Amino acid sequence: MIQVHVRSVRVTQDHTHLVLLIDQAESLVLAIEIGAPEARAIALALHRIRLPRPMSHDLLRNMLAHLAARISRVVITELRGDTYLAAIHVRREDKDVIVDARPSDAIALAIRAKAPIYVAEPVAATAVRLERAFNDEDARAFKKFVEELKPGDFAAGRTRDDQ
Repeated sequence: MIQVHVRSVRVTQDHTHLVLLIDQAESLVLAIEIGAPEARAIALALHRIRLPRPMSHDLLRNMLAHLAARISRVVITELRGDTYLAAIHVRREDKDVIVDARPSDAIALAIRAKAPIYVAEPVAATAVRLERAFNDEDARAFKKFVEELKPGDFAAGRTRDDQ
């Protein structure tokens, strides 16, 4: 498994929402298409914005805490057809429970719980490989590239998170 973190959440010109995951060495970027509500949930967590009432991801994190459980990690486990799959690893009383999840929900929870995010090796093999780590100029160029993306620009079946 390869540990990643959320580099950003982006909206393309045609209003497609993407979460960009990047590995620790900044040599791999995985773009996963997500829905607008999920993009908002991830962006709010990334920027540590608290709303007056808890969102669903906050509620779930709070419930786990009250049950003396914690999210130990999330894993983007596989790419099946055009859909990414994920698992949330919940730890309680020396027992690990694995819960099936959409990557967007798993990521939103991981950020809130300060839990690490991993990508399984077969999924990482589908990521874009970078020649060198991002610097500020690269980040601006990549942002422009992402903002101009259209769904047809992706390889078939490599971007959805809708199940």
